[in-house]
Amino acid sequence: MSIPATNNRYTINKYIDDISKDKRAIKAIPYESKTDEICIAAVTKFGLALKYIPVEKRTQTICMIAVRNNLHALKYVPDTLRTPEILMNAVENNGIALLYISREEQTYELCLAAVRQNYNAMKYVSDLIRYSARFEEAAAAAIDNDRNSPCIFACITDEY
Repeated sequence: MSIPATNNRYTINKYIDDISKDKRAIKAIPYESKTDEICIAAVTKFGLALKYIPVEKRTQTICMIAVRNNLHALKYVPDTLRTPEILMNAVENNGIALLYISREEQTYELCLAAVRQNYNAMKYVSDLIRYSARFEEAAAAAIDNDRNSPCIFACITDEY
């Protein structure tokens, strides 16, 4: 890509067109040309494009779109932007996103939403939550999701 790093409408449209054709085109776009519009186009096409957006250009909106499109994008959300809304958005779209949510960030509501979305998320629920009195509700939600899952029975403790 040999387009000069200017932000005129033609250049922006050209970059967006490149991104629509190649999900990793964001890597070749010069730093100064990575506008919100271009970054949003990139993470809309490919959530993991967040990896190629400079940290200081990552916004709440860009990160929200990225995690909605790819659970692994959560790895690239800066700590300052890891809000309850972004984390909930991630697990509601794919419960396995709990894999990228630290034990300290996990809440009962977040874990329950993850398990309801995908019973396999149970294995990423922190022990503190898993072994709490409220775990029974989370386990029931997971079982309601898929009564035939062998994983779910391995995740429930002998206490239940």
